Amino acid sequence: MQLMFTLGLPLVYFGAFTLLHAEFFLKECDRLGDYPLLTLEIQRAADFKALLGPYSRHGFNHPGPFSLYVFALGERLLFFIKSFYGRYALTQLLMSLVFISGSLRLIYRHFGAAQSAFAFTTILLYFAAERRTSFFCDIWGPALLPSAMLAFLCTSAALATGNLKPFLLWSIAFSVLASNHLGTWPVVGPISVFALGKGVPNINKHATKIDRPTKLSIAAGLLVILAAALPPLIEMIIKPGLGNLGKILHFSLYRTENKPFPQSLAFLVSFYDLNLGLFALPGFILFPMLTLICFLVKLPRWQFAWNLRAAILACPFLVLPGILKIRGELHAFILWHQYAVAALLLTCSAHGLMLVFPQLRVGFSKYATTAFLSAALVISAMDGALRPPEIMSHCRNIRRGRDSLKPGKRSTLYSRKHQGGCGRGALRPFRPGP
Repeated sequence: MQLMFTLGLPLVYFGAFTLLHAEFFLKECDRLGDYPLLTLEIQRAADFKALLGPYSRHGFNHPGPFSLYVFALGERLLFFIKSFYGRYALTQLLMSLVFISGSLRLIYRHFGAAQSAFAFTTILLYFAAERRTSFFCDIWGPALLPSAMLAFLCTSAALATGNLKPFLLWSIAFSVLASNHLGTWPVVGPISVFALGKGVPNINKHATKIDRPTKLSIAAGLLVILAAALPPLIEMIIKPGLGNLGKILHFSLYRTENKPFPQSLAFLVSFYDLNLGLFALPGFILFPMLTLICFLVKLPRWQFAWNLRAAILACPFLVLPGILKIRGELHAFILWHQYAVAALLLTCSAHGLMLVFPQLRVGFSKYATTAFLSAALVISAMDGALRPPEIMSHCRNIRRGRDSLKPGKRSTLYSRKHQGGCGRGALRPFRPGP
């Protein structure tokens, strides 16, 4: 039963996604914007030369190249796929499957089967909110974050109880978030301190459960964090003025501007809008209502549900000061990771209502599983959650060799003729609207 709700549901969904859009993963595509440059950076990672993360439009690179090395590894492992971009997209799809399955496993264990199905439905709802892209297979930096944030928050809640089994999943999610986008640090930093600071003293409560798999998870997780941290540390040492870290510090301290509070708050709350097809629930109503429900429900202190609620409720207050200081326009991709927070907030609110009204829980458990599974299928069909990213849908078959993407090599795919990676158009950052 547990495998069905934690692995079966995502496998069915992602299997259908892959089969329905097999051509998308098999085609080599001519792309504009960030994607050709990302491919060049992945090739640098494949040669173990990448020390910096994806570039930012503000003149620095994001903290680390962890995701670039993951895509480079996926390129090697998926060698039987001719399309290099298809390998990267499938790697992202597999990472999303791991993050969502791991999150559902923890929700199933602590909340039950029906609420695990409900959580999967809310994930599909919120992750389909951005019609310009798919968070499941888009390799553009901000699109990697929602699934990773989902796993990070769930595993942080588990670690804070002293349970170290999900440490490996936590370390992977943490590395993706921390290295791939500077905007995640206001959330990732404090919640990591909370999870580890509270979890390590509570290890004694799980002393009998620190078995060999748990020890392997801890050891592998530490290696992942070390691998993620090493390249930017090397770059900081060999470059003058702290290298890229110095640029990040300069930007954080001196290149900010004050945004109006109402505008910033409206921008944040917009990520909690819930589109149900026939009608939509605006975030300015849903967010305070769900927050109030979560806040008023009494939960056992320092248990998984309490820790998850604390992390979720803290997220908006952690990111709001950064929004007030963002330089330039408030582009939606800056906070795409908040969709994961919104999905978990709705899940925790449902769990709280079940605790307040036990009689509702009986009916919920009896009928909700089938209802939410059906809803997930309907949402996928009607809202287009199974579609490939629109910004990557204009593809055509192009044959090329691996060397055509290496810097200094002539590329027929990303040439000035195609306005791609080696041409001026590729260096222009992709800026979707808010």
